[in-house]
Amino acid sequence: MPKYQIPKSPGEFEIVESKSGTPLIWNRKNGKGKVSIPCRNWSHAEEVLEKLNDLKKGGELWV
Repeated sequence: MPKYQIPKSPGEFEIVESKSGTPLIWNRKNGKGKVSIPCRNWSHAEEVLEKLNDLKKGGELWV
């Protein structure tokens, strides 16, 4: 399982479609605060999005 480091103020997350057609969770930022998490399918992306919304002030997320 990959581990992702989430910054203290990541902003709003959303599920977008990547160029390959798979879902991607992204916070629409570039540079240091960018978070981009690829997912297997749409249901997996929704589960990961719920976990991200539960994190209050950053931390680590195991997907």
